[in-house]
Amino acid sequence: MKKADKLALKEKTLPQLQQLLEKTQKELVQARLALHANKLEDTSKVYRLRKEVARIKTILTIKNRNLEQDQNLDQNNQE
Repeated sequence: MKKADKLALKEKTLPQLQQLLEKTQKELVQARLALHANKLEDTSKVYRLRKEVARIKTILTIKNRNLEQDQNLDQNNQE
């Protein structure tokens, strides 16, 4: 994955990331099935998809934590 692709992931919204995660996980399942059926020509695809799923999950976690912190700060400021 190129640096520009990683930056593009960070700029996406939470719903976009969740949609992308679902799509990537489905691709991963299909690639694993094809690998076990000896129909997958590019065996590194499973590895790349696993890494992409991990990247997306990491960015989702970071964004969720930042969102929670912002909400907590807003609540503390209102008190």
